[in-house]
Order: sequence, then structure tokens, then C-alpha cells
Amino acid sequence: MDLTMPHLDGITAMQRIRKHPRTRNTPVILLTGHPQKAIERGALEAGVDVFLTKPCLPEDLETHVRRLVGSHEVASSRKGGAPRSS
Repeated sequence: MDLTMPHLDGITAMQRIRKHPRTRNTPVILLTGHPQKAIERGALEAGVDVFLTKPCLPEDLETHVRRLVGSHEVASSRKGGAPRSS
């Protein structure tokens, strides 16, 4: 997710994602060109799992995606649910 989007900012979108029962546990990476610490804190408080700033190395993004997908699959299997497919 990005922080700056048309019609809805990333923080508000994140809050909505975390409030909805079907998406509240979905891993989210926020990738933004806004490196301010206050914005990072707000994003993390809203429920973002990883806050990355642009430019971001592809291998760094891949590392975070793999970690989040792996931990999400483990958590889903512990709850008795199957991992979601895209």
C-alpha cells in the first residue's frame, strides 16, 4: 500500500482494513516516499506490519513479503484455517 492515494490516504485505508473482520489479519506493507518518523509511527499504530520508504531495494521488499506471508500462513494454520490464496 502507498501512503498517498487518490480519494483515500494509506493510514485511513489501513484503519478500515483492520476494522473489517475479513481483512483485519491481512499482512500489509506500506511503501511510501514520506520518510518522516511521525508518519511511520502513525502507520504502525494504524496496523501496518512493515513501513518502507522509497527508494526500496527489491530484495528488501521480497524479504519482508516472504516473512509476512510465512508468518501469516503459520498463524492461519494454528487457527484451523487454510492460508488464503490471491
